[in-house]
Amino acid sequence: MAVLGAAGVLAAVELSGDQSRSPASAPPSAAALSAGPFTGTYRATTTRPPAPGWMACPSPVRRPRRPPGGALGVPPTGCLATAARLGGETTSLPTMVFDDVGGHWVAVGLTTATCQDANAEFWVVLILQPRPDGTLSGEFSKTSANGCAIKKAVTFTRTGDVDVGAVSDPASQAPRVVSPAEALHGRYRDTVKWANGATPNQYDWAVRTDCLRTGERCMSFFHAPPDGSKPLVFSSRSWILATEREATCAGGGTTPVKDTAEFTLPQPPQDPIMLLTAHGHHEQTKSCILSIEFDERFERTGD
Repeated sequence: MAVLGAAGVLAAVELSGDQSRSPASAPPSAAALSAGPFTGTYRATTTRPPAPGWMACPSPVRRPRRPPGGALGVPPTGCLATAARLGGETTSLPTMVFDDVGGHWVAVGLTTATCQDANAEFWVVLILQPRPDGTLSGEFSKTSANGCAIKKAVTFTRTGDVDVGAVSDPASQAPRVVSPAEALHGRYRDTVKWANGATPNQYDWAVRTDCLRTGERCMSFFHAPPDGSKPLVFSSRSWILATEREATCAGGGTTPVKDTAEFTLPQPPQDPIMLLTAHGHHEQTKSCILSIEFDERFERTGD
C-alpha cells in the first residue's frame, strides 16, 4: 500500500488480526481478505502542510503514560497489515507493514535518497488513523540522519477489494518488537556546553521516535519551527548524532561544520526519558577553523 504523490497512489492492503503461526491452509478468498477494517485497494493523496516547516503537521500519535510497573513503549495490538504500491508516483517504498499501535496504523521503513547532494539513508514513516467516513488520514514523513526532512498530510480512500496476489500474507510477518528508544518523546530543552568555557547554546525541541519493526534501529528526530532539526539514530542501546552542513563564519565566508556525539540509553529504563546526555566533538574548517569538545544534555520539559 504505499505512498505518496500529490496526484495519489493506488495501494493494496491485506489485514491480519493474529500474528501467531498456524498450519498451512487453502488461500483465503478475496471476500474474506476484504472483511477487515484496513483491507482493500486504496488511493493515497497528499497535501502540503498548512504552514512551512516540520512542525506544521503535529504528530497524530498520543502516547499513553506508562502505568506503574508497566512495560515500556506503546505495545501493538496484534493486528497488522501488509501493503504494496500498485501505481502512482514512486516517492516511497514499494511494500510496507503496518502495525496497530495505540489506535493508529504505523509503518516504518528505510530507503535511499539525496540529502545535501549526497546519497543518504531516509526513514519513511506513515501514520494513519481511521475516520468515521471510512477514510484513513494522518501523515507521511521522510527524515535522514543529516537533517533532511519532509512531512505531508495524507488521506487513504478505499477504491475496491484487494487482489489476493497483490500483497504478501500478513501472517508471515514476525511480531513487532517495542524498542526502549521509543521512550524518547515529547518536548526537551537542549543545552550544549563547550570545553573552552564559551556561553552554552540552548534550544527547545519536540521529538518523536520511530522504530523499525525489529526494534533494533530507530530515528529520534528533534525538530523546531520553521525548519530546525537535530536527528539522532538509535542502535545498540545508544543514539548517534552525526551531522554535516555548511555554515556562515562571523567574519565572512563559509565553513563545513561536523558534529558527532553518542547518547547512551539511560539505566534503569524509563518512559518517558527525562534526561539524555552525551560527550561530543564539533569541527569547523576553511574560513573559520575550530575543533572543540562539548557536553550535551536533553532535559524533558513536557509532552
